[in-house]
Amino acid sequence: MVEQSGEFTDDEAALYDRQIRLWGLEAQKRLRSSNVLVAGIKGLGAEICKNLVLVGIKSLTVVDSDTVCDEDLSAQFCVTSADAGKNLAETSVAILRQLNPMVRVTADTDLIDDKQDDFYETFDVVCLLGCSNSTAVRVDHFCRSKGIKFFSGDAVGLFGYMFTDLGNHHFAEEITKYGSVTSGNGPPSKKVRSESSGDVKVVKRSLSYVSLERSLGQDVKLASKDKAAVKRLTQTYFVMKVLNRFREQFGRRPLLKSREKDSEILLSLRDDVVRECSLDSASFDSEFSRYCFGQLSPICTIVGGVLAQEMIKAISQKDVPIKNFFFFNGFSHQSGIVENIGDQ
Repeated sequence: MVEQSGEFTDDEAALYDRQIRLWGLEAQKRLRSSNVLVAGIKGLGAEICKNLVLVGIKSLTVVDSDTVCDEDLSAQFCVTSADAGKNLAETSVAILRQLNPMVRVTADTDLIDDKQDDFYETFDVVCLLGCSNSTAVRVDHFCRSKGIKFFSGDAVGLFGYMFTDLGNHHFAEEITKYGSVTSGNGPPSKKVRSESSGDVKVVKRSLSYVSLERSLGQDVKLASKDKAAVKRLTQTYFVMKVLNRFREQFGRRPLLKSREKDSEILLSLRDDVVRECSLDSASFDSEFSRYCFGQLSPICTIVGGVLAQEMIKAISQKDVPIKNFFFFNGFSHQSGIVENIGDQ
C-alpha cells in the first residue's frame, strides 16, 4: 500500500491544483508517494508514462533493453529519427523528465526477463508491456504475494489490451442519490439527474482480483464445460492469445519486414487456439492477421489512456476500477470491451 507523505509545497499545490479539486487531497498525496515501474516503452509505454508523470507520482522507473528503430517513429513520441540505435528507455526518460521536473524518472536498460523477483519489491505498481506470458505470470505471482498492484498489456496493429490484478483492492466510490422533483401541486416528476437534485455520498468498497495465470487458462476450462461462455468472449481476447503465443515462440512482435511469413505463423497459431478452445473457425476471422503489424499512434493513445487511468485509480483508491481485462479492436464496431475473465 502507498504510504502518504507530508504536506504539499506551494509549487506542488499550484501545479496539482486542478487534480486536487477533481479527486481530493488524500488521493493526490497517494499519487505523490507512489513508486511505479513501467517495462516496455514503445508507443503504448510512452503514452502511459506521459500520463503518469503529468499526474504527479513520486517516481517512475522505465525498463527497456531495445534500441530505437524505424517502427518506433510511428507511435513513440519521445524519440525521433536522430535517435536511431540509441536505447529506448534512456532516450525516452530525457523527454519525460521535462514534462514534470517534480517526478523522479530513471531508465533501466536491462532485459526485463532477466530481472529477479526482488527487483519488483520496491514498487507500488508494476506494469509490463509487450512481455512474454511466462514473464508476466511470474511477476504477477510475486506482486500478488507482496500486495503490489500489477498491470500488463500490449498494442499491436489495430489491436490492444490491458490486464489488471489488484489483489484485494479497497477504494472509495462517489454515489449520487437522486430524489423526485415536484412540479407545482401535481405528482412528483421522474427522477432528474442534476447537481441540484442529487446528494453525493462516498461509499467504501472492495474488489478481489484473480491472477493472470488463472485468467489465461479460463477459456480452455470453459470449453469443456460451457462452450457458449467461450463464444461470448470478444474475438480480441483470442487475438491476444495468438499474439502472446507468437511472442513466446519468437521473442518479438510480428514484423512488417517479414509480413508474409509472420502472417502464415499467425494463422497457424490461430488454428491451434480454435482447436483448443473448441471455437467455430468462422467466429475467429482469419482476416485479423492482416492487422497485427506495427504500433499505431491512435491505438496506443486509446489503450494507453485507459491503462494509465486504471493505474491512477489503483494508486489513488478513487473510483471503480476495471475488472480485469480491457480489449480494443480498431476495425470492429465493438471497439472497447471490458471482460471479467477467471472469476467463473
